[in-house]
Amino acid sequence: QGGKQVVIPPSLAGIIQQNTRALVVPGAGYDEGALLNERLDEVNKRLNSNDFADRRPASERSPSPPPEYDASGKRTNTREERIKQGLLKERQDLIGKLVQSSNFKPPSDYRREKLSKKLFVPTREYPGYNFIGLIIGPRGNTQKRMERETGAKIALRGKGSVKEGRTNQNALQGRHDPTENEELHVVVTCDNQEGLDKAVAMVEQLLVPVDESRNQHKRMQLRELAELNGTLRSEDFWQKRREEEAATDVYKLSDQVKAQVDDLYKKDVARFTGE
Repeated sequence: QGGKQVVIPPSLAGIIQQNTRALVVPGAGYDEGALLNERLDEVNKRLNSNDFADRRPASERSPSPPPEYDASGKRTNTREERIKQGLLKERQDLIGKLVQSSNFKPPSDYRREKLSKKLFVPTREYPGYNFIGLIIGPRGNTQKRMERETGAKIALRGKGSVKEGRTNQNALQGRHDPTENEELHVVVTCDNQEGLDKAVAMVEQLLVPVDESRNQHKRMQLRELAELNGTLRSEDFWQKRREEEAATDVYKLSDQVKAQVDDLYKKDVARFTGE
């Protein structure tokens, strides 16, 4: 009554879902913030009342995906669950846009989404190459160092990321992990773009296979492992590192020591991969 329909701004196109009713403006002057607030109210009401019905005509609904189940046998991707997750994601996006565009005070349960990037490990192209060992490092030290230097979180996911015979944390907590059947990949997350970019660059370097004789990163890991296991004395370790940094020729471990640290290195990686 006296209202008019408006064209939704492009910035809202990815947020307003297909089953949203047409937005009617009671008069001129409606801004984007008002549209966002109105939609947020609708989403909150549906979530609070457990209203996860799909209001689209059957002809407009997409085919249901293959069923997925958690460790207890409960289906995790029913239509209602997918709608619920869609509403939760939409709520997160709406609040994020409101925080950026106005003096909107977010609710206490709102957590800003971290930036993330997924990097697939080329195990199909380079079978047998020890990407996991190069990323994790002796006792997990390489992974920890990259996290410490960038402020990012670096995690292996997908096939082969959990040692055979172990159950990952999601399964232990009764949650379905949608990535468990994906190809092996690294997920990098960070609060800021600079840290994310730095961590991604570090990991990407390790995803490019290097000939064994030229793999400086692995040589340093082998030495570190030898130090950790007491097969290389501390003063020798640091002296050789200084010599290597100053010299043009690459220092090589003796055959006996190299055999020992290679064996320990493989055992250390096996604890993680289950190989």
